Amino acid sequence: MGERQDVENAIRDLSRIGIDSPDAAVGKGPQDLAPGAPSTSYQSVGWQEVLQKPQDERILDVRRTDEFEKSHIEGAVNIPVHELLWRMDDVSDGRLWVHCGSGYRSAVAASLLQRAGRDVVHVDGKFKDAKKAGLATV
Repeated sequence: MGERQDVENAIRDLSRIGIDSPDAAVGKGPQDLAPGAPSTSYQSVGWQEVLQKPQDERILDVRRTDEFEKSHIEGAVNIPVHELLWRMDDVSDGRLWVHCGSGYRSAVAASLLQRAGRDVVHVDGKFKDAKKAGLATV
């Protein structure tokens, strides 16, 4: 739901990760389509905020395994977004800082994790910028 261009962009982005027929609507917010229905949100940050995260909180990388093996943030755990639903038991407890290559897959993953009752922070940034921001990558 959103402005027409936002909806068209979201449909295009979802198709890139294998969601070919999403339901979509144009409007200013969820209350336009379902007044009174409960809604929720999660925190969304950039790479600079990740530098300030508490040490005991995990970074979850939801990129494909081959992307993770090529390079990843030191200490990050990899569960590809397309495996997340059946691997929820593999996700550690506590707050999760979720990222991908560009922010699209991690937004989907953050939503799925939040729906499952997890505390999530969506990292809305390109992975290539993580090192520039000062995060250690391997």
